[in-house]
Amino acid sequence: MWCRPFDKPTPRITTETDALHRILSMADETKIEIISSGIVLFEASMIDAAEKRDAVSALILKSADMFAEVTGEMERLAADLTSKCRLDSMDAAHIAAAVKGNADVFLTTDDEILDRRDCISKFRIVVKNPADYVKGVQR
Repeated sequence: MWCRPFDKPTPRITTETDALHRILSMADETKIEIISSGIVLFEASMIDAAEKRDAVSALILKSADMFAEVTGEMERLAADLTSKCRLDSMDAAHIAAAVKGNADVFLTTDDEILDRRDCISKFRIVVKNPADYVKGVQR
């Protein structure tokens, strides 16, 4: 989700970027709280293009209200998500951080995660695409 403003535009990416900007505005207005983690920053550090890597990292650091702490319990939850929902370990770690950070919703543009949202919901978190989240909030 954090890369969207810096990705090559397509209709979907433009919609998701607009949704991210609305979400950031909602956070600025203290209507919502953004929880991130060191896992998100680590993944951003893996972006090859230096300019994009720096821009994404800066956006995360500027926008997050809180960073979920990585714990052994989070690692166990990530392993459980990996085995039960067939997620890769990095995706499972992101979701585990959100659960342990007491997030209500996990926002992602990753289709593999979105396709597994029913399984993930058993771990007490709702998974949504940012555009769907914004539509739901505006109702």
